[in-house]
Amino acid sequence: MFNRVFEFNQIIQQVPSRKPEPLTGKEKDWLLTCLKEEADEFEIALDRVQQVDALIDSMIFAAGGLFRMGLTARQAEDCLNAVMDANFLKKTGQKEGRVFEGVVDATKPEGWTGPELRISQILGEPL
Repeated sequence: MFNRVFEFNQIIQQVPSRKPEPLTGKEKDWLLTCLKEEADEFEIALDRVQQVDALIDSMIFAAGGLFRMGLTARQAEDCLNAVMDANFLKKTGQKEGRVFEGVVDATKPEGWTGPELRISQILGEPL
């Protein structure tokens, strides 16, 4: 997935490969606007096709943001795995502030460690 999204950003959106850095300013604002538009599309989606389209477009914009921050496809994949590994250490439960009857969620158990250290190692940046 990351390879295709990164290629799309280079070819169609004509975003050059970049040195690693956070998004700031207009580019960060643009990405936030795109992600919010997809969240709005998902909110009003009337059927499964529209919901799938909005969710996948959200993934594409998010992955494109990683490219714009200078990550390689390999780094993006490794960071995704770091986050998922940390998520798999969570427990079934309800997080305060987002309890919806009948919807199962995940919570951080005592001693849970987030993925930030692994992400910083993958990116070669201090935490």
